[in-house]
Amino acid sequence: MGKEFFDDQRKDDRRDIGAWGRYRTGRGVARDVQILDVNMFGCRFRDKFGNLVPDNHITMKIGNIGPILTHIRWRDGAIVGTEFEEPLYGAVLDHITRYFDERTAEEKARIAEARAADADDF
Repeated sequence: MGKEFFDDQRKDDRRDIGAWGRYRTGRGVARDVQILDVNMFGCRFRDKFGNLVPDNHITMKIGNIGPILTHIRWRDGAIVGTEFEEPLYGAVLDHITRYFDERTAEEKARIAEARAADADDF
């Protein structure tokens, strides 16, 4: 199953974020990754040098939250989509998006403008 299938099956909209996280496979070496978006049920991150494939199980931290038991749902190049074993509590998700997003106000505004332009195309 590809990324498109999971986009259609997503349980909740993801929140854009520019946060740092870290994952570990079993007893493997921890890898730092850039978290691109997150919701209660999973996240998407950039992993240029990893070798994760669908159905791998990992533990991850987003900022200082975790470990979160996670499994890989899809991979498209360096972008990885995950599903958390247990959904995040709403307050935890709010904390992640409020305090760990390292993007500048200008970066956030550019993303919002691009999204609005995409919505106008429909």
